[in-house]
Amino acid sequence: MTNFLNNYYIENFIYSVIMLLLTFGVIKSLSKNNIKIKNKFSYKKIDIIFLLKYLFLSFAIRILFEQIGIKFNFNIHGNDFDINIFTILVYILVICIIAPITEEIVIRFGLFEWLKKYFNNFITIILVSLIFVFLHGYNFYVSLILLCLSLIWTFIYSKKSNLFYPIVLHFFHNLYALTGCFNINNIFYIIFGIISLCLYIILILIQKEGSLITSPKKD
Repeated sequence: MTNFLNNYYIENFIYSVIMLLLTFGVIKSLSKNNIKIKNKFSYKKIDIIFLLKYLFLSFAIRILFEQIGIKFNFNIHGNDFDINIFTILVYILVICIIAPITEEIVIRFGLFEWLKKYFNNFITIILVSLIFVFLHGYNFYVSLILLCLSLIWTFIYSKKSNLFYPIVLHFFHNLYALTGCFNINNIFYIIFGIISLCLYIILILIQKEGSLITSPKKD
């Protein structure tokens, strides 16, 4: 029985079923309180600059922490698995598609909407982020990295009230995690982190310049 449950494919199947059931449960439960998920998920009015800005910021932060972890020999890697086309497809389906959508609906939508009835926005963001990290069960250092990401994703949801943003960021970060399976030279991640930080700064400047142009002139 233990070997059965430890099987990689069985683990992912059980995870997917549980998360899908939780997702439907959260959607149904909140809909009874007139909180419709369709009002919290829209791709038609996306602020691309805002999305890219936090995408690059989150990657810059993540890679910075990962490089510090590598420097001090912290364990920042998950469990190894056999690399084959079927395993990669399972990873893409579960980790890059099912996980971002279901986890964001359950945590960033369901848990956030429930907690904000009892706490202010600041405390709700912190609590949601901490619970998100706790449920993943990583070691302390990886949990610290995930906490930084979760704070960003929860802040974005609280600001835009749109699940599209955290789902997209969650997807790209999980996709990035897959690259750790392919023995890519560490210099790639350093360059990617520097580029992400530079693009974040550029987008900040673009946004500031745009606000100066569009703001009305004072007499």
